[in-house]
Amino acid sequence: MYAEKILRKFRMVGCKPMATPLGLNEKLKKEDGGKKVDATLYRSLVGNLLYLTATRLDVMFAASLLSRFTHSPSHFHLAVAKRVLRYIQGTTSYGIRYCKNSMVKLLGFYDSDLSGYVDEGCFLGPQRSNNQLLNLQQKLNMFQQH
Repeated sequence: MYAEKILRKFRMVGCKPMATPLGLNEKLKKEDGGKKVDATLYRSLVGNLLYLTATRLDVMFAASLLSRFTHSPSHFHLAVAKRVLRYIQGTTSYGIRYCKNSMVKLLGFYDSDLSGYVDEGCFLGPQRSNNQLLNLQQKLNMFQQH
């Protein structure tokens, strides 16, 4: 399972699991005053989380949020990314299994508080979230037809 592979890669196997991928009212900023961390490690972690979203839509928001800080991550950003790994530790049995002859109903939700993003001038908004959900629904429909 890919989730377990990520946990091994980042040495988080057996860590204390979390019930949610992000903390309540988690706010991240580009310049948060935190100590800078190894950007290569952070990018690798975020890239693995983004790849995981193909079957784990529950981490899509967190992975997308973390991807905004790949150019200059701080220890605050890395701590949030590790929290996502702790969530994955407790939910390794979660995920989507794609079957050719099954009926799929896609439901989606989005966060309307500017995605917890406090820096000015950047808001992806509900429209982009809706477009991503529609795109995923179209792909699922095409998959079912073949």
